Amino acid sequence: MNSKRKRFSSGSSIHDDINKTLEDGQSQVGTFNTDWLNLSDLEIDPKNPRWAETNLTVDDVLKSTPETLNEDDPNYGFLKGLHELAQSIRVVGIEQPLKVYRWREKYRVLHGNRRTLAGLLANTTKAPCWILAEEPKNKRHLQFMENLQREDLEPYQLLLNIEGLIGESFEGGLNAISVDNLSKLIGKSHGQSGYYLAILSEKERIALSALAEKAVTSIEKAVIIARADSIAVRKKMVAAAKKGASVAELKSLSNSAPTKQGAKNKPAKTKKWIPLGRISKPTVARNIIEKVLGDDTSALGSVNWDDPESVKKAWVAFIKHVEKDLS
Repeated sequence: MNSKRKRFSSGSSIHDDINKTLEDGQSQVGTFNTDWLNLSDLEIDPKNPRWAETNLTVDDVLKSTPETLNEDDPNYGFLKGLHELAQSIRVVGIEQPLKVYRWREKYRVLHGNRRTLAGLLANTTKAPCWILAEEPKNKRHLQFMENLQREDLEPYQLLLNIEGLIGESFEGGLNAISVDNLSKLIGKSHGQSGYYLAILSEKERIALSALAEKAVTSIEKAVIIARADSIAVRKKMVAAAKKGASVAELKSLSNSAPTKQGAKNKPAKTKKWIPLGRISKPTVARNIIEKVLGDDTSALGSVNWDDPESVKKAWVAFIKHVEKDLS
């Protein structure tokens, strides 16, 4: 596994490390300068997760009006919030300083993208800014911590923030991080971190897309979809979620196998397989597999050794692989 560039201390929450992260950021870029800058000299960070997910341009925002907003538009909530914030800025201005850093001939916004856009909508010309000499190396950590403070942060936006944080912290991104690593990085439990990683690691990203489209509105439902065995089942579960299926109903879809026509009229087949007992610890299964296969476990596909469901699938594939080799 590739070594990571930076992580928070073991057992601590991300909130407990805010001061240290800010100190690290300041040591990288020097002392903050403060000044009033023209909004026309500011540039929105194109990779900021909350902005990137909209696929909007600044011109798109400026052309929008409260009267022309469409509730069917996936960006309706985002644009509506901007116009409401713009109305407030028309009255009191931009009171909280933006955090920016020098970027070529302009400044790029680190924190305060919404205030910048709302200020442009309100025809405000200047805003107070904290100015960094250059782009912070731990930019995603800083943005992640700020976004966590938002009460309106939706599951999809949270996952995009986490993915950006993983990309900044680990060379190799999602392919190089374990549940334990992620838990320490974001200060969440192993269970919750496992949910996030399962959704982000799903190859087809059906569950993540369902969250983006609001067909699914909770992490709990999304992870059930992400862990389903087949693409067809995942799509069926998303369709059910759109109709209001509960967690229990989604689990039943995940566990049910399609019945072939006329199968119920056939006599039950005698089981020919031999039960091999149960293994409670994924590390035991991994040790057995690696003792037999060595370092080459490619026959098992991609395995997340910290995820019991992933290890379970790998174990089944291992048994089939051994049986085929010995038969």
